[in-house]
Amino acid sequence: MKNKPIAIAGLICVLVAAALAAETPEKPTSPEAAAITKQIPDYVKAYNAGDAKALAQYFSDDAEYTDENGQLTEGRSDIQQLLTDTFSENKGATLDMQADAVRPLGTDVFQARGETTVTSPDGQKRSSGYTAIYTKNDGKWLISSLIESPMADPTPGNELSQLAWMIGTWKDRGGDYSVETKADWARGNNFITRNFKVSEGDDVILEGWQIIGWDPIQKRIR
Repeated sequence: MKNKPIAIAGLICVLVAAALAAETPEKPTSPEAAAITKQIPDYVKAYNAGDAKALAQYFSDDAEYTDENGQLTEGRSDIQQLLTDTFSENKGATLDMQADAVRPLGTDVFQARGETTVTSPDGQKRSSGYTAIYTKNDGKWLISSLIESPMADPTPGNELSQLAWMIGTWKDRGGDYSVETKADWARGNNFITRNFKVSEGDDVILEGWQIIGWDPIQKRIR
C-alpha cells in the first residue's frame, strides 16, 4: 500500500492541470490595439527623461487632460506647459504605466484603460487609474482625451479574483482512486473555501478543507 500517496499526489496534479486548462484564453490583440500599446514604453521614457516637449507629441492639438482632482487642461500647448511645470517641481520623478484593456469605439477611435504609478525622488508612490481616447491622425495614434482617477485600495476580493477559475466542483479519476474538489466564494467574495475528498472505490481515504484569503500584511494569497 506504499504506492497510495504517490497515486493520490498524481491525481491531484492531474486535477490542478485540468483546472488550469479550463481558464478562458485571451482574445487576440488587434493591430490597432497593439500599435497603441507599443507607444507606452516610449511615452514612459519621455516622462522619465523630463522631456515635456517629446511627451506632448503624444497628444492631439485639441487634446484634453483631466487630472485625478478634476482639473482640466485643454490643448497640446497647455498640456506641454503643465508637464514642464510638473517636471520642474518634481525633478527625477519616474513613471510606470500599463494598459489593462484597449478596445475600439469607432473608426480610428480606441479607448485604453489602465493605471499609472509616479514615484517621486524620495520614493513615495502615487497610483492612478486612467482612461485615454486615441484617435488616428495622419497615420499616428494620438491621445485626444486623458482622464486620471484616484485608485481605490484593492479589496481582498480584488486580489482573489485571479483564482476565480477555481470556483466550482472538480472531479477526476485514476484507476481505483478519485478526487473531488469543491470551491466556493465566502464572506462577500473575500475568501474562498475549498473542500476536497480522495476516495478508493467507495471508501473515503482522505478529506479536508481549506480557507484561502488575502494576507494584507505579507501581500500574498495564503
